[in-house]
Amino acid sequence: MDLDRRYEYCNTFHIEYYDEYGRAVGVPEKVQPFPGQILRDCLDHRLRQRGLVPSTVLFFVENSRTPLPDNCDANFLSGQRIVARGNFMLYMLRK
Repeated sequence: MDLDRRYEYCNTFHIEYYDEYGRAVGVPEKVQPFPGQILRDCLDHRLRQRGLVPSTVLFFVENSRTPLPDNCDANFLSGQRIVARGNFMLYMLRK
């Protein structure tokens, strides 16, 4: 294994962004996390670019009603479609 290529791998997942009203924000995109990176850290900058507050966003695997935990390892989500939903009520509860 070439040491300069140690971070090259194909663990990618797709992410779709929705605001608190269920409207799509931007287009779905492919994300490739670093090894050991958690999901929230991986998507923090991308959420801010779309005007979503990272602390109020819940992440779901497509067709699931159970949100992913905040400390979920992003590498385990390879090949999945992740839905990021803004949640205004969660923002009010965390204040």
